[in-house]
Amino acid sequence: MSAVTSEGQEQLLRRLQYVADDRRLLKVAQNAFRKSARLMRREIVKRARKRGILRRLYGRRVAGLNRMIKLGRVRKLAGGNFQVRLGAGGLMAIQERGGTFRPHIIVPSRARRLAFVVAGRLVVTSRVRHPGATHPKMPAFWPGVEASGPHFRRDVAEAIRDHLEAAARIP
Repeated sequence: MSAVTSEGQEQLLRRLQYVADDRRLLKVAQNAFRKSARLMRREIVKRARKRGILRRLYGRRVAGLNRMIKLGRVRKLAGGNFQVRLGAGGLMAIQERGGTFRPHIIVPSRARRLAFVVAGRLVVTSRVRHPGATHPKMPAFWPGVEASGPHFRRDVAEAIRDHLEAAARIP
């Protein structure tokens, strides 16, 4: 009978060690946080594609928009909190905050000439004088963050719960 008790104690100690390993639990929470941040970026891209200049330029393509939304490293803060930085660059930032383009000259970077259609006619030229433009403020960033916020906390809590349940199944 004492052998069964010591076997049960060893099993309990193995489970407690698994749960008490802070690095493993920290990694689980960090990975869940990172996954939720990617989902948040996806929500921002979905909202950005629906309106404004980004819709006209990118349409259904997502790759360029994903590059405009910078996803930083997940860092652990004091008190067991995590932080990830999301930033908007390029046209995404212009659409988010509104802004103006100064008049500038557009020259080809990968070919000898620029080609585009104006009023149904094909225009081929070596440079174009852009007159500048003003873009109204059309936020997609914060509405996307707010829309995915409830899922964020739930996903991290589920990952931690799954980790603890896995610890309970250790023989």
